[in-house]
Amino acid sequence: MKKIIILLMLISFLPINVFSKTYTLEDTDLKMELKKEWMIFTRDNIKNNKSLKTINVKYSMIKDYLDSNDIYLFGLLNYGEENLIKLIVRKTEIFSIYNLNKYNDEQIGKFGKKVAKEKGADNFTIYGDKYKFIYLNYKKTNQYLMEFHTVVNGNVYSIKFKKPTKFNQKEKEIIFNMINNLTLKINENLEEPKKSWIL
Repeated sequence: MKKIIILLMLISFLPINVFSKTYTLEDTDLKMELKKEWMIFTRDNIKNNKSLKTINVKYSMIKDYLDSNDIYLFGLLNYGEENLIKLIVRKTEIFSIYNLNKYNDEQIGKFGKKVAKEKGADNFTIYGDKYKFIYLNYKKTNQYLMEFHTVVNGNVYSIKFKKPTKFNQKEKEIIFNMINNLTLKINENLEEPKKSWIL
């Protein structure tokens, strides 16, 4: 009994990253830290990924899925059929904005309205201090979604979480913590286009 108590005490003092893994996504400026409970598929880890057997998907299928949909990370967190959370990270090129962080909230709002309209969301929130995101929380085709969109070095980064039931408070806290702790390598030398439509 004493050994168990000592072990629990030691675990409580371990840093969070002991139970997490950092993913530096190939050909992006994004780095994310995810708990080891996630099954993660990226463009550079799928070839010998043991989780492919778990979900019964072939390497060629997941590779085509990632490549053809501009996806750089696909994640699954499964703790029951109704609690399957999917994580999808996309990167797509944009020519009218280079770094969203360089704009004020009014200008970012114009980008937010465009993103919300494209996604079919009724509203949006500007979220974040270090990095500015357009945050969407909405339901579409029987899926509940939490999405975070930003622009870095001329690319739109879209981080989407979705599940068949509503996100509970604990799940929301986990997701916001992931967003708060990610790293984006911004090229501060890039000058914004003079004719950007959000100016």
